[in-house]
Amino acid sequence: MGVPSAALLADLRRRIGALERGCGRSATPAIAFGLPAIDALLPGGGLGAHGLHEIVAASGDGAAFGFVLALFSRFAHGVRRPWILWCRLGREGQESGLPYGPGLARFGLAPEHLILVEAERPAEVLAAMEEGLRCPELAAVLGEGAALPFVAGLRLQRTAETGGVAALWLNRAPPPPASAAVSRWQVQAVAAPPEGVEEALSWQLTLWRCRGKNENLPCQWRIGWRAEERSFALQDG
Repeated sequence: MGVPSAALLADLRRRIGALERGCGRSATPAIAFGLPAIDALLPGGGLGAHGLHEIVAASGDGAAFGFVLALFSRFAHGVRRPWILWCRLGREGQESGLPYGPGLARFGLAPEHLILVEAERPAEVLAAMEEGLRCPELAAVLGEGAALPFVAGLRLQRTAETGGVAALWLNRAPPPPASAAVSRWQVQAVAAPPEGVEEALSWQLTLWRCRGKNENLPCQWRIGWRAEERSFALQDG
């Protein structure tokens, strides 16, 4: 048998490299809530770090921002990348204001690691998200606005998969039945934590759909955030 040519060896290396990269993508890391009651329902035991996740909240409900920041904290810690990207319309910023530094610190996030993009049109928000999802230095990308169209969600999901960055979409309107997202959640404000509970932040969380795990849904929990531990806690109603 003759000695393989340099061109053949180069082609073999290219094919092996492609197979190795493909295997890496198939094992998508999952970021756990740290709550067995929730993580047991999610593929891989948590939120896929390379996928799109929808969060539904009523317009003007500030509780959703707290929940999103808690997820940002979990993603940043889980993938060991501190940078996060937040994309929204400029008018959203006029209504809700800018992120508050001490508030970010409550979730273990540094203001200098937050990149805020305020666009004029919804299409620009989506374009900024896609660019961010291609950046391997980011832990997660958030977009907020009206219900996410299916085709736009499909583009974000595919870009998140190939870019290896988590995508979150905060719906401020009732979402359509069809969705390309890996999971869909609804978050609502809770007036006050139950008596004797140490967490100051609490949410009513509902999991409406999750790819491959829809037989037992929807499920609902009341959870809180422990700032010092940077972790979720399950609360009784």
